[in-house]
Parts: sequence; C-alpha cells; structure tokens
Amino acid sequence: MELAEEVLLVRIRAQMQTRGLIETLNNLSMGELALVSRRVREVRDDVLAMDQTEIAAILDQSLECLASGDLKMFRKRINTAVSRLGHLKLHESETVR
Repeated sequence: MELAEEVLLVRIRAQMQTRGLIETLNNLSMGELALVSRRVREVRDDVLAMDQTEIAAILDQSLECLASGDLKMFRKRINTAVSRLGHLKLHESETVR
C-alpha cells in the first residue's frame, strides 16, 4: 500500500471516530446520572486521545455542571463540544480532498 493510501485511510478512520463521538454526545439523556457522567468521561478520554484538549476541557466543564446540578449549563457545554467536534470533522473532511 502506498503512503498516500495509508494517510487517506488514517484520515477516514479519524472522521469515523469523530462521527461516533458526536453521536454519543447527541444521544445523552438525563437517565441515571452516573451513566451520563461515565459516557461523557469516555468521550472526553477519546477526545484527549485525539489531542483535542480544548474540547476535553469543555467536557470537563460539563461534568462539573452535572455534578452541581446545573443541567442547563451541562447541556450547553455538551452542545458546545458537539459543535467543536463537528468543526473538527468538517476540517478533517476538507483535508482528505
């Protein structure tokens, strides 16, 4: 496999991972708080693995809001993280072209 093909495959995998992270955040419901918190931490860990520290910090803020019972700000922080991931996904798709 040529280097260009390998690079393309890496970028496609990154796009698929980003899409999965967005779906996880968008599908959060206010069920059991421990489950919601765990799922946000899982996404945060994945985001950190992608070296997206700014988005990880936003997710940390969302967890703080959840812990303090500020559900409005929790949802706002989650929406911000989803938006940033969406921009990241958009940027990745532009670099694949």
